[in-house]
Amino acid sequence: MSVRIVDRDNGYAALVKRVFGMKKLAIATGILAKDGQATAAGSKGKLTLVEVATFNEFGTSDGHVPERSFIRAWFDAEEPKLREMLVTLMQRAIKGDMTQKQVLDQMGAYCVGAIQQRIADGIPPENAPRTIARKHSSKPLINTGQLRSAISYEIREGGGES
Repeated sequence: MSVRIVDRDNGYAALVKRVFGMKKLAIATGILAKDGQATAAGSKGKLTLVEVATFNEFGTSDGHVPERSFIRAWFDAEEPKLREMLVTLMQRAIKGDMTQKQVLDQMGAYCVGAIQQRIADGIPPENAPRTIARKHSSKPLINTGQLRSAISYEIREGGGES
C-alpha cells in the first residue's frame, strides 16, 4: 500500500515572504532636519524653526516661553489609538492588501494631520497679554503658520533605533 501526500501551499509561502521580507523601518514625525534649519518667521533672523519648535515643546529654563508640547503630549494621548491603527494596517499588509510603505505612509500622514490639528485647536497656556498685543491672537504657536505647516514625516530605515 502506498500513501500519497499532497502539499498545498494556500498562500503560506507568500505570507512568510511578505512578513519576513519587510524592512525594519520607522516613521519620524515633527519638525525634521530638512525644514528645521529655516529661519523662523518673526524672529528677525535670530532663530531657526527647530529652535522655536524646541522652545515651545519644552519651554525655556527662564520661564519666558512656557511648555506647550505639540508633539510629546499629542503622542502620549494618542499612543493607544496609534497602536491600534498600526496593528489594523499591518494586518492588511500581512494579507497583501497594502505594502509596508503604504502602511507607513498612511500612519505618517495621519500623524502630521493630527499634530497640525492639535496646534490649530490651541495648546494652553494662551499667549501672554504682551504677546497677544503683538500677534493679535491669544492662540499660541500660530502666528505665521510656518511651524504648523513645517510638521512632516519621513520613513527611515533601521526601525526606531537612533
